[in-house]
Amino acid sequence: AEFLIFFGVRQIGREQVTVTRSGGNWIIARTGTLAAPFDVITNRFEAKYSADWQPLELRIDATMSGKPLSLATSFGLTTAVNEITQGGNTNSKTDQISARTLILPNNFFGAYEALAAKLATAKQGADLAAYIAPSAEVRITVNTITDEQVKSPAGTLSLRRFELTIQN
Repeated sequence: AEFLIFFGVRQIGREQVTVTRSGGNWIIARTGTLAAPFDVITNRFEAKYSADWQPLELRIDATMSGKPLSLATSFGLTTAVNEITQGGNTNSKTDQISARTLILPNNFFGAYEALAAKLATAKQGADLAAYIAPSAEVRITVNTITDEQVKSPAGTLSLRRFELTIQN
């Protein structure tokens, strides 16, 4: 998929995103750029999940505001172990997380493909966990689900709209 990212009414970025299965695991990969005010160039983004959407690992190599950024996160059932290298400094951090949390680092929108997969079977009122790597886990509530028909040059599309609250 290709994501076009807008800030206000101005397009500031583009991401190329793939979701594949390999060895029974889900792999979400993306490359792309975001202009000001975010200023992110992504050389590598890969989030790996097991077949039942348990997070396994996250790898990011990017440049933010002209400075190299590397994030490597490995997941246990209820832990996220991060190694963050930014501007030549490396730090480690471990967080407690919920099982089957989604990996949603800020400003890496391709990661939301995992949220879309979870929403496919979600019911109104569902409560989901998301790990905003490498910061903390937050809760996502499915407020409403609405089926819609949208006309396009290719014909009518059947869509499902989700209204969510992300407590970030």
